Amino acid sequence: MKKLFFVELFAGIGGMSQGFETHGGFEAIALTDIDLDSRDTYCENFQDKVYLTKDAQFLATKQLRNIADGKDICGILGCPPCQGFSPAGKRDSQDERNRRIKDFLRITKELRPRFFVFENVPRVIYSNIFQELIIELDEAGYSIWSGVLNAALYGLPQTRQRAIAIGIDKTLSVSPTPPPITHVGCREVFDYANQRFVMPCSYDGFSIFGFYPDTLRIATGDVERLLQKNEMELSVLSPIVTVGDALDDLPEPAWSQNEEPILYKSDCDAVTEYQYKMRCGSDSVHSHSRRKHNLKSIGEWSKVPVGGKPGFDTKDQRYFSQAYGRLHPRGLSRTITCGFMNPGCGRFLHYKQSRSITIREAARLQSLKDNFRFIKSQTINCRLVGNAFPPLWAEAIAAELYRILSDVL
Repeated sequence: MKKLFFVELFAGIGGMSQGFETHGGFEAIALTDIDLDSRDTYCENFQDKVYLTKDAQFLATKQLRNIADGKDICGILGCPPCQGFSPAGKRDSQDERNRRIKDFLRITKELRPRFFVFENVPRVIYSNIFQELIIELDEAGYSIWSGVLNAALYGLPQTRQRAIAIGIDKTLSVSPTPPPITHVGCREVFDYANQRFVMPCSYDGFSIFGFYPDTLRIATGDVERLLQKNEMELSVLSPIVTVGDALDDLPEPAWSQNEEPILYKSDCDAVTEYQYKMRCGSDSVHSHSRRKHNLKSIGEWSKVPVGGKPGFDTKDQRYFSQAYGRLHPRGLSRTITCGFMNPGCGRFLHYKQSRSITIREAARLQSLKDNFRFIKSQTINCRLVGNAFPPLWAEAIAAELYRILSDVL
């Protein structure tokens, strides 16, 4: 395949880069982020890559061109900090980190790549700074698609939703489109909101995806395309990948935070396609140790039913109030956040054991492969995993981009 070279801004541990490179048609020239823990972790896993730890507002595009050493920088990927827009944060429109979107805009306009991919939390779509980004990049010569996509519809066992903007240079005379939905299917999936199994391909089954009310109201991206398809079209897609499909082959987690490898289960009935992708030919996993919980909490959590919450009552329940909820092996995970080792932060109790999910289990739900090593403390690793863009999702975006660009580049 012809290689299209790109740089990734605000890269974290390079989840988007990993997906684009796994596709095979793209190659990273450099990644940038100010977070040293992200850099150390990424470089532990990809020692041949350039990773700049420089604040984006001071990053000179000349430096990126020098690193490229004559290679054409075809693309820019970027996931600017989202704390100022995230529903889990203070939603502060004046948060200084919001201005990193301006840095993405500046660097894109100066480098003039053939394409760009921008990612952030869904609520960013309502912000003035995002609208300005789209207007200015359109005026700078890019055809742009933007909308809200859901990871579960691309083979992730997680309802993570993100605003995505994809731009392509207008001189290429092609238009960007979102990746086609690949997973819905007709296999029943557990619905946490209604505590029952539903067919995801039916209109009633859409609740399993955890669409934000705002997403439904603006009817953009995946929601719009789902509403346009009938049940038959959705049922022939691949079935939704569930939590059990992702995690059932993992061994019992260690009781201490050591990095000794732990062998996969020997009594696993069959390795699913998702598990096979995550294993990468390995026979063991790392970063799979329990968080130490007190006995009182463990006793209380043992009473929470599979897929339920403490004292679950369908009346007057906020759909997103997931604290101390237990996962269901035939359901989807909710968005993996930086607090997934604290069950009070969301639906992060393991479906069989009275404990929070481990670093490795969260990494699996994020589609970070088992050979990706985490080298920092448990707290730092939680942040790195929760902030990562799922590589498998990025691979789907890369495939659609390459399909559009391969005939014109």
